Amino acid sequence: PVAYWNDRSIDELQQADLSDFIEWRKTQGRNNLPPASGTIRKDIVPLRQVLKYAFGKKYISYKLEFDPIKNNSRRRPAFSEEEWHKIVNKLPEWASKAKNHTRHYRDRFYLMHFVLMIGYTGIRPGSESRSLTWKSLNPVDPDLPDREGFSIRVSKGKRGPRTVYPNTKIVASL
Repeated sequence: PVAYWNDRSIDELQQADLSDFIEWRKTQGRNNLPPASGTIRKDIVPLRQVLKYAFGKKYISYKLEFDPIKNNSRRRPAFSEEEWHKIVNKLPEWASKAKNHTRHYRDRFYLMHFVLMIGYTGIRPGSESRSLTWKSLNPVDPDLPDREGFSIRVSKGKRGPRTVYPNTKIVASL
């Protein structure tokens, strides 16, 4: 905010100045790219605290609030079915290219299986996959006739514990 407001005193700021700052901040990113809305929201957190503190200490006589920032998601698209099949078919060849280098082959072999496991189960990479142990694998409940093989109990994740049913027919065909 110092780059935008320079030497202006906090008691000179008005509500419109906050909106103008947000519009200015939307153009001030790194490498000539605009920052994501999440980045701007994180930048505003300490400013809100400063304004709240100033109002509480009577440095300013009015409460200033930032308007909500809309989310302009830059979410990466999912692979198309064609792209996914291309990846799956190329993985074994890619891994075997490093057979003469034991460490590289092992890394590629593990990565290949990690990609396949993530892709065919829907387990999120990160906290969900890191929490997996052999105890996470369970036989499928016989009361679920449409499920075969095993289930995976994910203990830590984005929304808490859940049970994942991998696509065993596809996995078995590999």
